[in-house]
Amino acid sequence: PSQYEQAIDLLRDFLLVNKDYQIAYQLMTEAYQKAKQFSQMHQSKAEVYALYGAYTRAVDELQYAYNFAGEDHLEKQRIRARIKQFRDQEERLERL
Repeated sequence: PSQYEQAIDLLRDFLLVNKDYQIAYQLMTEAYQKAKQFSQMHQSKAEVYALYGAYTRAVDELQYAYNFAGEDHLEKQRIRARIKQFRDQEERLERL
Protein backbone atom coordinates (compact mmCIF):
# COMPACT_ATOMS: atom_id res chain seq x y z
CA PRO A 1 0.00 0.00 0.00
CA SER A 2 1.11 3.53 -0.76
CA GLN A 3 1.75 6.04 2.00
CA TYR A 4 -1.54 7.72 1.05
CA GLU A 5 -3.46 4.46 1.46
CA GLN A 6 -1.78 3.92 4.83
CA ALA A 7 -2.73 7.46 5.89
CA ILE A 8 -6.32 6.88 4.75
CA ASP A 9 -6.56 3.65 6.78
CA LEU A 10 -5.15 5.36 9.87
CA LEU A 11 -7.43 8.39 9.54
CA ARG A 12 -10.48 6.22 8.85
CA ASP A 13 -9.84 4.28 12.07
CA PHE A 14 -9.30 7.52 14.00
CA LEU A 15 -12.55 9.01 12.68
CA LEU A 16 -14.55 5.95 13.70
CA VAL A 17 -13.83 6.96 17.30
CA ASN A 18 -13.51 10.75 16.87
CA LYS A 19 -16.21 11.72 14.36
CA ASP A 20 -15.97 15.48 14.90
CA TYR A 21 -12.29 16.05 14.07
CA GLN A 22 -12.47 18.40 11.12
CA ILE A 23 -8.67 18.41 10.67
CA ALA A 24 -8.65 14.62 10.29
CA TYR A 25 -11.29 14.89 7.54
CA GLN A 26 -9.20 17.57 5.81
CA LEU A 27 -6.11 15.35 5.96
CA MET A 28 -8.12 12.44 4.65
CA THR A 29 -9.48 14.59 1.80
CA GLU A 30 -5.91 15.43 0.82
CA ALA A 31 -4.80 11.79 1.03
CA TYR A 32 -7.74 10.67 -1.14
CA GLN A 33 -6.88 13.36 -3.68
CA LYS A 34 -3.23 12.25 -3.85
CA ALA A 35 -4.36 8.62 -4.16
CA LYS A 36 -6.72 9.69 -6.99
CA GLN A 37 -9.76 8.34 -5.12
CA PHE A 38 -12.03 11.19 -6.12
CA SER A 39 -15.39 9.88 -4.95
CA GLN A 40 -14.00 9.37 -1.44
CA MET A 41 -12.24 12.74 -1.61
CA HIS A 42 -15.55 14.52 -2.20
CA GLN A 43 -17.27 12.49 0.51
CA SER A 44 -14.59 13.47 2.99
CA LYS A 45 -14.86 17.12 1.96
CA ALA A 46 -18.64 16.89 2.46
CA GLU A 47 -18.09 15.77 6.05
CA VAL A 48 -15.96 18.86 6.70
CA TYR A 49 -18.71 21.14 5.39
CA ALA A 50 -21.30 19.28 7.47
CA LEU A 51 -19.24 19.78 10.63
CA TYR A 52 -19.46 23.53 9.94
CA GLY A 53 -23.21 23.28 9.34
CA ALA A 54 -22.80 24.08 5.63
CA TYR A 55 -25.18 21.33 4.55
CA THR A 56 -25.89 22.76 1.09
CA ARG A 57 -22.19 22.66 0.23
CA ALA A 58 -21.90 19.22 1.81
CA VAL A 59 -24.69 17.96 -0.47
CA ASP A 60 -22.93 19.53 -3.47
CA GLU A 61 -19.75 17.61 -2.60
CA LEU A 62 -21.71 14.38 -2.24
CA GLN A 63 -23.25 14.93 -5.66
CA TYR A 64 -19.73 15.23 -7.09
CA ALA A 65 -18.81 12.04 -5.22
CA TYR A 66 -21.86 10.31 -6.69
CA ASN A 67 -20.69 11.21 -10.20
CA PHE A 68 -17.24 9.75 -9.50
CA ALA A 69 -18.69 6.52 -8.05
CA GLY A 70 -19.15 5.08 -11.54
CA GLU A 71 -20.82 1.67 -11.52
CA ASP A 72 -20.39 1.08 -7.79
CA HIS A 73 -24.09 0.81 -6.91
CA LEU A 74 -23.53 0.18 -3.22
CA GLU A 75 -21.38 3.31 -2.98
CA LYS A 76 -24.02 5.33 -4.83
CA GLN A 77 -26.70 4.08 -2.46
CA ARG A 78 -24.58 5.06 0.54
CA ILE A 79 -23.98 8.53 -0.91
CA ARG A 80 -27.71 9.04 -1.58
CA ALA A 81 -28.46 8.07 2.03
CA ARG A 82 -25.89 10.59 3.32
CA ILE A 83 -27.38 13.31 1.08
CA LYS A 84 -30.77 12.62 2.66
CA GLN A 85 -29.25 12.83 6.17
CA PHE A 86 -27.66 16.20 5.39
CA ARG A 87 -30.88 17.56 3.89
CA ASP A 88 -32.80 16.41 6.96
CA GLN A 89 -30.23 18.12 9.21
CA GLU A 90 -30.54 21.32 7.19
CA GLU A 91 -34.34 21.26 7.55
CA ARG A 92 -34.03 20.79 11.31
CA LEU A 93 -31.69 23.79 11.51
CA GLU A 94 -34.06 25.95 9.50
CA ARG A 95 -36.93 25.11 11.86
CA LEU A 96 -35.03 26.43 14.90
